[in-house]
Amino acid sequence: MISFGFEYAPPPSKKEMNMLKADLLKQKATSGKKEKKKIIKKKKK
Repeated sequence: MISFGFEYAPPPSKKEMNMLKADLLKQKATSGKKEKKKIIKKKKK
């Protein structure tokens, strides 16, 4: 279970879970995009 600094946190709603998942996906995507952007820039030049 993920603790948010509280002894007891109510179960996150679907909306909150989706936002957390989206944030994780964004973090993974951004780390991958940085490498892809370099490749794309090279191809354009």
